[in-house]
Amino acid sequence: MSERKAIGIVETNSVPRGILVTDEMVKRADVTVIESCPLCPGKYVVIVSGYVDEVRAAVDRGVETAAAFLVDKVIIPDVHEEVLPAIMRNVPVDEIQSLAVIETHAMATCLEVADCVVKAAAVTLVEIRLSRCLGGKSFVSFTGDIGSVRSAATLGEDLARERGQLIHSVVIARPHEKLHRFIV
Repeated sequence: MSERKAIGIVETNSVPRGILVTDEMVKRADVTVIESCPLCPGKYVVIVSGYVDEVRAAVDRGVETAAAFLVDKVIIPDVHEEVLPAIMRNVPVDEIQSLAVIETHAMATCLEVADCVVKAAAVTLVEIRLSRCLGGKSFVSFTGDIGSVRSAATLGEDLARERGQLIHSVVIARPHEKLHRFIV
Protein backbone atom coordinates (compact mmCIF):
# COMPACT_ATOMS: atom_id res chain seq x y z
CA MET A 1 0.00 0.00 0.00
CA SER A 2 1.22 3.50 -0.77
CA GLU A 3 2.19 5.58 2.26
CA ARG A 4 1.30 8.89 0.60
CA LYS A 5 -1.69 10.73 2.01
CA ALA A 6 -4.49 11.72 -0.32
CA ILE A 7 -8.00 13.10 -0.42
CA GLY A 8 -10.79 11.89 -2.64
CA ILE A 9 -14.00 13.65 -3.53
CA VAL A 10 -17.21 12.34 -5.05
CA GLU A 11 -19.97 14.83 -5.83
CA THR A 12 -23.48 13.76 -6.80
CA ASN A 13 -26.64 15.57 -7.87
CA SER A 14 -28.81 13.54 -5.48
CA VAL A 15 -28.82 13.64 -1.69
CA PRO A 16 -30.04 10.04 -1.16
CA ARG A 17 -27.51 8.74 -3.69
CA GLY A 18 -24.77 10.76 -1.96
CA ILE A 19 -25.56 9.10 1.35
CA LEU A 20 -25.42 5.68 -0.32
CA VAL A 21 -22.10 6.66 -1.96
CA THR A 22 -20.64 7.53 1.46
CA ASP A 23 -21.71 4.17 2.88
CA GLU A 24 -20.25 2.25 -0.04
CA MET A 25 -16.97 4.21 0.04
CA VAL A 26 -16.29 3.48 3.71
CA LYS A 27 -17.31 -0.16 3.31
CA ARG A 28 -14.85 -0.54 0.42
CA ALA A 29 -11.71 1.07 1.90
CA ASP A 30 -10.05 2.19 5.11
CA VAL A 31 -10.57 5.94 4.74
CA THR A 32 -11.57 8.78 7.04
CA VAL A 33 -14.68 10.74 6.07
CA ILE A 34 -13.82 14.45 6.20
CA GLU A 35 -17.19 15.62 4.88
CA SER A 36 -20.43 13.96 3.87
CA CYS A 37 -23.19 16.50 3.41
CA PRO A 38 -25.75 18.06 1.08
CA LEU A 39 -24.80 21.11 -0.94
CA CYS A 40 -26.82 23.64 -2.90
CA PRO A 41 -28.81 23.01 -5.11
CA GLY A 42 -29.60 19.44 -4.14
CA LYS A 43 -26.07 18.11 -4.58
CA TYR A 44 -24.18 15.91 -2.14
CA VAL A 45 -20.44 15.71 -1.53
CA VAL A 46 -18.25 13.09 0.09
CA ILE A 47 -14.63 13.92 0.96
CA VAL A 48 -12.39 11.17 2.30
CA SER A 49 -8.74 11.04 3.28
CA GLY A 50 -6.22 8.27 3.79
CA TYR A 51 -3.47 6.48 1.95
CA VAL A 52 -3.53 6.87 -1.83
CA ASP A 53 -4.47 3.26 -2.63
CA GLU A 54 -7.30 3.26 -0.09
CA VAL A 55 -8.64 6.63 -1.28
CA ARG A 56 -8.49 5.44 -4.89
CA ALA A 57 -10.46 2.29 -4.01
CA ALA A 58 -13.06 4.33 -2.09
CA VAL A 59 -13.48 6.87 -4.90
CA ASP A 60 -13.74 4.14 -7.55
CA ARG A 61 -16.52 2.54 -5.51
CA GLY A 62 -18.17 5.92 -4.99
CA VAL A 63 -18.15 6.65 -8.72
CA GLU A 64 -19.57 3.21 -9.46
CA THR A 65 -22.31 3.73 -6.87
CA ALA A 66 -23.09 7.30 -8.00
CA ALA A 67 -23.63 6.07 -11.57
CA ALA A 68 -25.80 8.56 -13.50
CA PHE A 69 -25.94 10.85 -10.43
CA LEU A 70 -22.18 11.63 -10.58
CA VAL A 71 -21.34 15.33 -10.96
CA ASP A 72 -17.58 15.22 -10.44
CA LYS A 73 -14.84 13.23 -8.76
CA VAL A 74 -11.22 13.89 -7.92
CA ILE A 75 -8.36 12.10 -6.24
CA ILE A 76 -5.53 14.32 -5.00
CA PRO A 77 -2.44 12.32 -3.99
CA ASP A 78 0.09 14.10 -1.78
CA VAL A 79 -2.51 16.72 -0.94
CA HIS A 80 -0.92 19.99 0.17
CA GLU A 81 -1.08 20.62 3.91
CA GLU A 82 -3.00 23.90 3.45
CA VAL A 83 -5.97 22.35 1.63
CA LEU A 84 -7.89 20.80 4.54
CA PRO A 85 -7.51 23.84 6.85
CA ALA A 86 -8.71 26.08 3.99
CA ILE A 87 -11.83 23.92 3.63
CA MET A 88 -12.52 24.41 7.32
CA ARG A 89 -11.84 28.18 6.99
CA ASN A 90 -9.10 27.80 9.57
CA VAL A 91 -6.14 29.44 7.85
CA PRO A 92 -4.40 32.26 9.70
CA VAL A 93 -3.59 34.94 7.14
CA ASP A 94 -1.76 37.95 8.52
CA GLU A 95 -1.62 39.98 5.34
CA ILE A 96 -3.39 40.03 1.99
CA GLN A 97 -0.80 41.25 -0.52
CA SER A 98 -2.50 40.31 -3.77
CA LEU A 99 -5.62 38.20 -4.01
CA ALA A 100 -6.96 35.71 -6.53
CA VAL A 101 -10.39 34.09 -6.47
CA ILE A 102 -11.26 31.22 -8.81
CA GLU A 103 -14.91 30.12 -9.06
CA THR A 104 -15.95 26.70 -10.36
CA HIS A 105 -19.17 24.81 -11.08
CA ALA A 106 -18.06 21.72 -9.13
CA MET A 107 -16.63 21.46 -5.66
CA ALA A 108 -14.30 18.57 -6.51
CA THR A 109 -12.63 20.63 -9.22
CA CYS A 110 -12.30 23.55 -6.83
CA LEU A 111 -10.35 21.36 -4.40
CA GLU A 112 -8.11 20.16 -7.20
CA VAL A 113 -7.50 23.78 -8.27
CA ALA A 114 -6.65 24.75 -4.67
CA ASP A 115 -4.11 21.94 -4.38
CA CYS A 116 -2.62 22.85 -7.78
CA VAL A 117 -2.15 26.57 -7.07
CA VAL A 118 -0.62 26.15 -3.62
CA LYS A 119 1.85 23.56 -4.96
CA ALA A 120 2.74 25.61 -8.05
CA ALA A 121 3.62 29.01 -6.57
CA ALA A 122 4.47 30.81 -3.36
CA VAL A 123 0.86 31.51 -2.42
CA THR A 124 -1.16 30.92 0.72
CA LEU A 125 -4.69 29.57 0.60
CA VAL A 126 -7.16 31.87 2.30
CA GLU A 127 -10.34 29.86 1.88
CA ILE A 128 -12.02 27.11 -0.07
CA ARG A 129 -15.77 27.68 -0.06
CA LEU A 130 -17.69 24.54 -0.94
CA SER A 131 -21.04 25.02 -2.66
CA ARG A 132 -22.97 25.86 0.49
CA CYS A 133 -25.34 28.74 -0.22
CA LEU A 134 -23.61 29.35 -3.55
CA GLY A 135 -26.07 27.72 -5.91
CA GLY A 136 -23.78 24.71 -6.28
CA LYS A 137 -20.70 26.73 -7.14
CA SER A 138 -17.41 26.73 -5.22
CA PHE A 139 -14.44 29.06 -5.02
CA VAL A 140 -10.88 29.17 -3.77
CA SER A 141 -9.08 32.34 -2.73
CA PHE A 142 -5.34 32.73 -2.20
CA THR A 143 -2.78 35.46 -1.53
CA GLY A 144 0.88 36.21 -2.12
CA ASP A 145 3.00 38.58 -4.17
CA ILE A 146 1.40 39.66 -7.43
CA GLY A 147 3.67 37.59 -9.67
CA SER A 148 3.04 34.39 -7.74
CA VAL A 149 -0.70 35.04 -7.51
CA ARG A 150 -1.03 35.73 -11.25
CA SER A 151 1.03 32.66 -12.13
CA ALA A 152 -0.95 30.41 -9.79
CA ALA A 153 -4.27 31.88 -10.97
CA THR A 154 -3.40 31.11 -14.59
CA LEU A 155 -2.61 27.49 -13.71
CA GLY A 156 -5.79 27.14 -11.65
CA GLU A 157 -7.94 28.68 -14.38
CA ASP A 158 -6.42 26.37 -16.99
CA LEU A 159 -7.11 23.30 -14.84
CA ALA A 160 -10.72 24.32 -14.17
CA ARG A 161 -11.23 25.19 -17.84
CA GLU A 162 -9.83 21.79 -18.96
CA ARG A 163 -12.35 20.08 -16.68
CA GLY A 164 -15.17 22.26 -18.07
CA GLN A 165 -15.80 23.78 -14.63
CA LEU A 166 -14.40 27.34 -14.73
CA ILE A 167 -16.97 30.06 -14.11
CA HIS A 168 -14.86 33.15 -13.45
CA SER A 169 -11.72 34.35 -11.72
CA VAL A 170 -10.17 37.63 -10.64
CA VAL A 171 -6.76 38.82 -9.49
CA ILE A 172 -6.61 41.96 -7.36
CA ALA A 173 -3.12 43.44 -7.07
CA ARG A 174 -3.64 45.31 -3.81
CA PRO A 175 -7.07 44.79 -2.24
CA HIS A 176 -8.23 47.76 -0.20
CA GLU A 177 -7.87 47.25 3.55
CA LYS A 178 -11.64 47.63 4.00
CA LEU A 179 -12.07 44.42 2.01
CA HIS A 180 -9.71 42.38 4.24
CA ARG A 181 -12.20 41.62 7.00
CA PHE A 182 -14.54 40.07 4.46
CA ILE A 183 -11.78 37.89 3.02
CA VAL A 184 -10.14 36.44 6.14
